[in-house]
Amino acid sequence: MRFIIIRHGDPDYTVDGLTEKGRREAALLSDRLAKEPITAVYCSTMGRAMQTAQPTLDRLGLTAEYTDWLREVPYPISWEEYPERPYWFAYPPRAWTKYPEITDAEKWKTLPMFRDAGVAEYLEHVFAEFDVLTAKYGYVRNGMYYDILPDAQDTVVALFCHQGLGTALLAHLMHVSVPLLWNTTMTPTASVATVLMERFFSDDPVAVARILSIGDTSHLYAGNEPISSRGLHHEITP
Repeated sequence: MRFIIIRHGDPDYTVDGLTEKGRREAALLSDRLAKEPITAVYCSTMGRAMQTAQPTLDRLGLTAEYTDWLREVPYPISWEEYPERPYWFAYPPRAWTKYPEITDAEKWKTLPMFRDAGVAEYLEHVFAEFDVLTAKYGYVRNGMYYDILPDAQDTVVALFCHQGLGTALLAHLMHVSVPLLWNTTMTPTASVATVLMERFFSDDPVAVARILSIGDTSHLYAGNEPISSRGLHHEITP
């Protein structure tokens, strides 16, 4: 089984929709996803994610299940040294590297800037919902691996969401710190992350989530669409 985790196209945050570029990205994304044997689509209830998903839904003849737990991480955080940068992705290296707990898959949740702002609690809910979803398809989380149920489905499921939320899901699957991944990876708009639920032995019903790609934009390159810098602190330059 594979999960495809997709960031929405280039956004117009003022209307929670897509820019003209974002609509082009969504169309190119649908070209790519139409080649996948996707049987189910789950989508954030935010406009920019829904507009990104629609061309793919039209191509595949599917209807999405819209869910609030795929919405973007909503909470600002507070760094005493940088009060002007309150967002979960915008804290500078001199801030987050001061805390060794931030690299730990569990201890980061105890840091006041994440705990008090509600980020840790929000993501615990997201991860619980995602684990319900994997169990629906026959993969039950058991610590750092997944037990495969006898009726597990060999299928492809697409999730249309957001940079912060999608990256957090990858951290959950990889058993690594969420803020560490927030600060060391970037998923461009309309990019794709692919996760394989890999079974190692035919006689052992156990799988590990293997990340095949993060931030893949090959479909945008194929369509001569420039890669957006949305989510970086500076423009992408040669």
